[in-house]
Amino acid sequence: PPMPSESGAYPNSALIGCVDVEACWTKEEYASVLAKSPSMPQEESESDYIFWCLRPRRLVVPLKMGGDKKIWRLDKTSLAAAQRGAQPVRWPAPTAENERAMVSPDLEKREAAVSSSASATGSSAAPKSKASAASAAKVAKAAPVFDLWPTEAAAEVLQVVKKGDDERSAVVLQSGFVQLVSFLPPDIQQRVVDDMRELGVSSRGFFAEDFDGVKVSEGVQRMYLGLHWNSVARRWESERGNLDKQLVMPIPKLLGDMYSEAVRQANREMASGQNKRRKLVPFPEGKAPSSCVLDFCTSSSSVQLHQEKTESR
Repeated sequence: PPMPSESGAYPNSALIGCVDVEACWTKEEYASVLAKSPSMPQEESESDYIFWCLRPRRLVVPLKMGGDKKIWRLDKTSLAAAQRGAQPVRWPAPTAENERAMVSPDLEKREAAVSSSASATGSSAAPKSKASAASAAKVAKAAPVFDLWPTEAAAEVLQVVKKGDDERSAVVLQSGFVQLVSFLPPDIQQRVVDDMRELGVSSRGFFAEDFDGVKVSEGVQRMYLGLHWNSVARRWESERGNLDKQLVMPIPKLLGDMYSEAVRQANREMASGQNKRRKLVPFPEGKAPSSCVLDFCTSSSSVQLHQEKTESR
């Protein structure tokens, strides 16, 4: 599709959205990044400095403003209005041509380092038995196309949800079970989706697993971070032992910070108000999570009714 400036509908003197600036490069550094990252869009720039931006959000209604020279600060009133109206952007559906172009240079660099390490140590690895190879092949069969933006999706609906004065921010059900209402704002939800998708399309990302030793799944793609559940050996491992022997990707700092904040909020709720008299057991604080499980399910996916009992192993 044409750029907004070429379509005749580009708003002038208005704030239309925001992005997260991930990096700032000089012209020479940008040329070096392009040369080392062939999956990036090969766009030339004559600017002295180049911003690498991700996770765009747009405003439901652009805010009229005159702006200022170069980079400037928004006043508090405009900033608050923009934050309330920011909505995630629907991306075009990935294709075979642009799938790898959506991977950032940092991720590609990490993937290259892991591949080199695996090649260097591959000659000393013990050969797999026929039985284990057959089991791995059954578990890790070809995954269906991973697509967060299906082309047949209904038209995008934008809305701003405002919490009422009487709406509770948390619901404490029992020890170990606290619902944090609206814990993540929409822009952070979009960032989580984008970050997990970036990891998911890499060589150590999502894979199809019909049976994980506990439950039967159909049409579900799974990815482990931190530790991998080996459904053949039935244990948690630091490498994808029943798949491709690659090291498991670490849990991103964003998820770790979310976990820590969720634990703190849940403990505050369990120790306040009427919940004090219930003598609830608080969540342990100060301990980082060791594993993260991500499932991608389509409308036709199904998971057998089950009870998870492997997390503590």
